[in-house]
Amino acid sequence: MVVTSRRVRERRVELQGTTFRLKTRPPDAIFGVRPVWRGRTRVPVSDPSRTLVDLLDEPAMGGGIRHVAEVAAAYFGGEHRDDRLLLDYADRLRNRSIPKRLGYIVEALGVDAPGINATCRARMSAGVVALDPTIRHKGRILRRWNLRVNANLRGGAV
Repeated sequence: MVVTSRRVRERRVELQGTTFRLKTRPPDAIFGVRPVWRGRTRVPVSDPSRTLVDLLDEPAMGGGIRHVAEVAAAYFGGEHRDDRLLLDYADRLRNRSIPKRLGYIVEALGVDAPGINATCRARMSAGVVALDPTIRHKGRILRRWNLRVNANLRGGAV
């Protein structure tokens, strides 16, 4: 996955046998990256907090909400966990679906993060969004998060 602020004609590009998906964002939405050197080339790569926020914004980028939940579990159990930075990035992206998905996933995984849950509840919008927008299954509506739970995070049927 490549995120860029430049206009692109093709959304999928193949380079040296590897297929890349390209996503465009406005220049002010490009943040949370650090340079990584690949030979003599400097490549900006998102930090772990930004990566998780991007996946919560668009679960399809991570292969669906189940995989996003796995990434979240690794993030919250890993050395790169930074709750304050994660919430800051979620605010900066200005998508009101992110706090709903984040709060629900934190709760469903049993992560000890009362600050995240309280902040997510305070920043939720009134509308209902799908946990995974790529799945057409209706699922139940969880009013606590204004979320249509249309996928099971642990696999199996909803």
